[in-house]
Amino acid sequence: MKTKGNIPNNELMINSSTDHLSDVRSFITASWLSYGYEPREGIKVALSVDEACTNIIKHAYHNSVDGTIKIKIDNQKNKFIVKITDKGSHFDPNQVPDPDIAGLQKKRKGGEERMESINQSINDQ
Repeated sequence: MKTKGNIPNNELMINSSTDHLSDVRSFITASWLSYGYEPREGIKVALSVDEACTNIIKHAYHNSVDGTIKIKIDNQKNKFIVKITDKGSHFDPNQVPDPDIAGLQKKRKGGEERMESINQSINDQ
């Protein structure tokens, strides 16, 4: 299955392959800029969405390329909203313990900022 591309201008549907993550980043960045937001922050949003899609591919579809991921963008009251949907296996995020940010940072410099970005993105949904 190949990338299905933009459905309307605010949606992107891809197959569950990491080969299409660059399409995701480009779509998010272009959408972010089209609403007039600062480019620097758009890169952070694009990377957060990339990470979320990677997790879907890895955990919901178990690296199978047969699934689909739909990404929809909305902008309401100066809020950039990203909705990601899939039909892979799901889990209850309330059953997952909070990550040890301090421990991760000690292991890898800069890890805390990335984890906080992902956590903030998830919490903002």
